[in-house]
Amino acid sequence: METVEPALYWLIIGVMLFFLEMALPGFILFFFGLGAMITALVAWVLPIAISWQLALFIVTSLLSLFTLRGMIQKRFFDSETEEENDDVDVATAT
Repeated sequence: METVEPALYWLIIGVMLFFLEMALPGFILFFFGLGAMITALVAWVLPIAISWQLALFIVTSLLSLFTLRGMIQKRFFDSETEEENDDVDVATAT
């Protein structure tokens, strides 16, 4: 019986986290899914121990969360609030 590659587990975890992000509010799980995908790629290319894979997952998830979350929210979600404010301004002006 063959063992399953750890990269496949990380890939499955990443896909599950992406699907959970669509179901839950907050825009946090996306970055943990991204960390799992990066860990899957590294584990597929390099034969590293599970402890290093876990450390890589934690570091990449938190690093992407703290560096990219603000930029992505500003890019995609703040434009909606600006449009809502423009609609309110137009409604109060008339």
